[in-house]
Amino acid sequence: MRRTAIVNLNTSRFIKELKRHYLTIVFAAFFIIGIAFGAAASGKNEIVKTLAADNFLTYLNARINQPIYKKFLQAAVNALIVPLCIFLGGTSLVGVAICPLVVLFKGYTYGALAGYLYCNFSLKGIAFNALMLIPPTLISVIATVICCRLAFNFSLILVKSSIPKGQSVNLYNAFQYYCKQFCIALLLLALSAAVDAIMSAAFLNFFVF
Repeated sequence: MRRTAIVNLNTSRFIKELKRHYLTIVFAAFFIIGIAFGAAASGKNEIVKTLAADNFLTYLNARINQPIYKKFLQAAVNALIVPLCIFLGGTSLVGVAICPLVVLFKGYTYGALAGYLYCNFSLKGIAFNALMLIPPTLISVIATVICCRLAFNFSLILVKSSIPKGQSVNLYNAFQYYCKQFCIALLLLALSAAVDAIMSAAFLNFFVF
């Protein structure tokens, strides 16, 4: 009689990896939900549509007829604003609540912009989104999710250590680890800014809105 192997999903490596990175999955889900709500709102809500239009004009003005190093600096400054807020939130007790909202808001703003481009420029807007926005946004989202995961965990440590009979933690070592890992995420944001600058320099002039 041939024997068949029984796979225990509870102990499989895949399930273990899911459990290990559950925060990353949760924050990625928040980003996707934000995109869906932002895209839907941009087609119905005039305020969201106006804000998306302003965001798009700001994007164009910062990159049209600018040398590539200025494109990079502008993209880097914009990319660092959100992670700075995340970092500061992670050093307080409110970081646990702030981090999911930050990811949700980032997804919402991107979804609103993508929806605005589709509603107003049709296929040209889709092409602009695919060529100009998605490559740097994908990298920056990965970096943002990493930042939020780090900030959430450090803020959770602060919460646990501040409550009565909370666990004793070496905050100095934990903060050192937090800062080092955050710096790695910032390198991804620098890569995102570089991709943004390169794509803008190479293809922005093909799109005349």
